[in-house]
Amino acid sequence: MVFQDGIPVSADVDPETLLIDPPYVEAKITACTKVIIAVDYSGQLCDYNALRAIAHRYDWILVTDARHSLGFPN
Repeated sequence: MVFQDGIPVSADVDPETLLIDPPYVEAKITACTKVIIAVDYSGQLCDYNALRAIAHRYDWILVTDARHSLGFPN
């Protein structure tokens, strides 16, 4: 992303799940926002229904990083 002149902005996580928290994503919106990158962690999936709704509302791309999902070989 940085190689494409993008500036990554971190959103807070839900303290119980340690996954990206959709309300925090919306709080970080700027005119330059184009992509949401969600990272599954510790076998838990992000709230993709909420993230997909946000991405759709703003016509953004939603990228899933499933590196820490269950079943991924190390």
